[in-house]
Amino acid sequence: MVMEVLSPLRDPNDVEALVAAGADALYCGLAGLSSRPRGADLTLEEVAHAADCCKELKRPLYVAINGCLDQERLERAKRGALEAERLGASALIVADWGLSRFCLEHLTSAEVHISTLAGVQNSATARLLHELGARRVVLSSNLTLTEIAEIVHAVPGLDYEIVAEGGVCFNDNRLCELPHSASDGAGYRVGCKRTYTYRADDRGETPARTIGGSQASAERLVALFSAMGVDSLKIEGRTRDRAWALESTARLRRAVDEVQEPDPGLLHYVSRLREADYPDEGGR
Repeated sequence: MVMEVLSPLRDPNDVEALVAAGADALYCGLAGLSSRPRGADLTLEEVAHAADCCKELKRPLYVAINGCLDQERLERAKRGALEAERLGASALIVADWGLSRFCLEHLTSAEVHISTLAGVQNSATARLLHELGARRVVLSSNLTLTEIAEIVHAVPGLDYEIVAEGGVCFNDNRLCELPHSASDGAGYRVGCKRTYTYRADDRGETPARTIGGSQASAERLVALFSAMGVDSLKIEGRTRDRAWALESTARLRRAVDEVQEPDPGLLHYVSRLREADYPDEGGR
């Protein structure tokens, strides 16, 4: 599978540059209604401009309305969602359950993507969202590799997105087991403290290999997530500057393009994770 490189858009004039750097899709927040500061988001007028640019370059634009919504903001968010769709948004990224239901019932062309802030952590929730009509789930950063593999395997009809670059792990117990790469000195990146050891066969005859933390390369991580069935790799960077977003997009693009086939050892590892709880079902 070819995974999507999803890049942050803070300035509608950066669409062409981000696409040139390798973005398959772009996302922005709607000012005053997202989980980021207003200065990192776009107004409806800027969303319109960005959507026109994305349409010309044949790239989708996702608009995040995933902030905390009291009753007054919820009504604004509903109006904003409808207007963003009218202006050309390909999907709305939502976290609030009331807004999610509204979007699923009223949007006619834009997809509904469930934000990582909704906290999807199990297959029952993913299945419910799929049945309700959601197209994609951005999985919680509180999940282990095993749990991600289980969800993707159990509910194959959804698209799955993870934060692959630039994010901060906000999990409550600080035991996130996603093997994102650590800081490379160019700015913070998700850096989990744990490492993971596996073998390419069941008999222990091959040397153990380690992934995770600072030992993991972008290429290795892309292969792992591809093997797991992840559809989209999100660069979390709406509060970062243009140069960082472009460089991060180009780096992730290279990593995706260079992975022709997932590492057989990684495929075996992920297969074992799936088979542990689903012995009678095939993988995705």
